[in-house]
Amino acid sequence: MKILCVGDSWTYGHGVNKDQAWPAILQKKYGVKVKNVGKPGVGNMAIADRAIDELKQQNYNLVIAGWSGVTRYVVNEEIIDFSYSKDIKIRDKFFKNKSISHIEDDFNDCRNKLKNKCKNIKFIEFSVFGDFQHLYYDTFTKKSYLNLLAEAQGCNFKYNIPFFEFDYLSDINLKNTTRFAKRYFPKNWARAIVEREDIRPGEYFLDCGHPNAKGHELWASYLGEYIFD
Repeated sequence: MKILCVGDSWTYGHGVNKDQAWPAILQKKYGVKVKNVGKPGVGNMAIADRAIDELKQQNYNLVIAGWSGVTRYVVNEEIIDFSYSKDIKIRDKFFKNKSISHIEDDFNDCRNKLKNKCKNIKFIEFSVFGDFQHLYYDTFTKKSYLNLLAEAQGCNFKYNIPFFEFDYLSDINLKNTTRFAKRYFPKNWARAIVEREDIRPGEYFLDCGHPNAKGHELWASYLGEYIFD
């Protein structure tokens, strides 16, 4: 069995050894061949494109896609996110005309592009950060990767959010993130950002906010039970 894993830094294994990332754990634990093409910082269109490029080169029995934050875009080869960007003016200009429906449509375009490529291949998808309800209609879990680890260390979130990244939670970034969330998105999204401030570091997270080795192991177990058991 050959498995292709694609996603962002939470699939790549940022901050842990390669053999500690969840794709490597699946390979070792279940004796299957796994290729990890996750890449830190990528948005969902890049995730779909990287998977499709790999599928053109090799045949796989299963594709596992971990979707990143839905507000992460690439503009002129630079990552632009509504809640952080090196150039605030570029960010504001880009998101000024981006409504909720636009963001959802863009995300669904990425999903459908990859799903269509995987028509004859088993396909599993999950959200790393998000809580878009429609995402979970055909996924194996109703919890994001983030939420699963947070709940495992005793955090239960009251508010849902369609995206989230720990790096926003320095004092200055949290203030900016909340401000932009209030401007562009429903108020519960801003509340969700504040609510998630206290979950790092912890039993399953590194200081940088990414999963630690124990977090990857937990997620691998969650995936493995669904795929193999």
